[in-house]
Amino acid sequence: MKSMKMKKLRSLLLDANVVIKLFELGVWDCVVENCEILLSRTVAETEVEFYEKDELQERIDLSRYVNQNLITIVDVKMSDVINFRNLFDPTYFIGLTLVKLNHLFICWGLRKTVYSLPGILLFTGCSDAYTVAIKESL
Repeated sequence: MKSMKMKKLRSLLLDANVVIKLFELGVWDCVVENCEILLSRTVAETEVEFYEKDELQERIDLSRYVNQNLITIVDVKMSDVINFRNLFDPTYFIGLTLVKLNHLFICWGLRKTVYSLPGILLFTGCSDAYTVAIKESL
């Protein structure tokens, strides 16, 4: 009988805390193998640095995954993120960092602009306000 390979899960945009936790749990490679992973450039290059292993910090190097096209780095123009933010009441995004706004734009913008990609699932460990903002913006 022929073995069937499972299809990759749809696009998963991961926040830094999720990437770090996947490394801590030792399941990063398994997730990469079974899912289409998207990371914003900011998360990939500045926020994901280390994870804890046996009370020591282990460096996270995503370059191999990027170089082998195992994960995708999503670049967006800052002007697009700011224009996106300006579509909403300014109080709506109070407390969200630029990275979080970037993620919201990617989720929204990848469906509605030149960044067009099919449905993206965002995984984060952030506050309820961020979750509400994501639901409202999509």
